[in-house]
Amino acid sequence: NLIREIQDTNELDLSTNDNIHEPSTIELLPDELFLYIIDYMKPYDIYHSLYNLNSRINDILNDSSIHFYVDYSNIDKNEFDYCCQTHVTSQIANRLYSLKLSNNETYGAITLFNLFVDIEQFIYLKSLILIEPLSSQLKVILSKLTSLVYLSYLSIESNKTDILDR
Repeated sequence: NLIREIQDTNELDLSTNDNIHEPSTIELLPDELFLYIIDYMKPYDIYHSLYNLNSRINDILNDSSIHFYVDYSNIDKNEFDYCCQTHVTSQIANRLYSLKLSNNETYGAITLFNLFVDIEQFIYLKSLILIEPLSSQLKVILSKLTSLVYLSYLSIESNKTDILDR
């Protein structure tokens, strides 16, 4: 019937909304959808691309109910440096639940992390995974674990059998 009515009038009116040609932006998404999207993003991507878009998004990103599960084991050196040396790590410190560090992709990453970030600031850290840490790196981190009262999982992955003997 609708097709017949359109054919009968010989007119086709496609106008629906005056804003149809305006591009939509992530800034206009409802909070719930925005939160769903950032669940799939790395903190580096979140803060590098979304932070300071507007005050509403900053408020969402700084919301204490957002928890981070950070995997620094497979990122390039530039991303790693950005996360350690800028506000990213300090922004998420009290919301970081899981942290994974590795020397495999970025040699000396655990040392760099220790230089720029105090692991004791992650007061709610529940899980810590260290991959191929050097003995000196491991000793630094292990000495600070007593202040992490919520830490319930510690994994040290290493192919070395004498990691703490040196």
